[in-house]
Amino acid sequence: LSGDLHSKLLQFADLAPLIGADSNAEKKQRGDGTPQPADKLLPVEPFRTDRWQAMDADVTFTGARIVHGPSLPIESLSTHLIMSNGLLQLDPLNFGLASGTISSDLRLDGSKSPMQGTLKLSARHLKLKQLFPEFALMQTSFGEINGDADLRVRGNSVAALLAHANGELKLLMNDGAISKT
Repeated sequence: LSGDLHSKLLQFADLAPLIGADSNAEKKQRGDGTPQPADKLLPVEPFRTDRWQAMDADVTFTGARIVHGPSLPIESLSTHLIMSNGLLQLDPLNFGLASGTISSDLRLDGSKSPMQGTLKLSARHLKLKQLFPEFALMQTSFGEINGDADLRVRGNSVAALLAHANGELKLLMNDGAISKT
């Protein structure tokens, strides 16, 4: 499969099932029996990596504007997806987020169990107030966050991959202040 897709407007709800971030009712409707626990933020639904061997892909995708709920500050998305012999590469995987940018490179080897991979990420100019729009204390905050991550990941869901991540993470808050009032 190959293609070059461009979307001016993308509903986040259309992407959510790809990573198990849709609602429990939507999961049940599409035949998945893995409910998302109410106390977990990251999706626990396992990836079906056995399907990754069925087809190779080389697809670029750009979503110029993403429509979502108020708690998710994702603004845009662009990626180059390459799938070959069960290896998924999103290089680059870039987001507009909280008026800043996330530039990343994700590689996941679906031929291994548990799945293993790497994540290299660079976050620049993420505005604190926009990053946490529903957290009242942050609404009096100013400044921005910059950071880098270089992680090795292992697991079969988004939650498991990040729970078993190992590597380096650096964050810096520039010109920021957080007030209790």
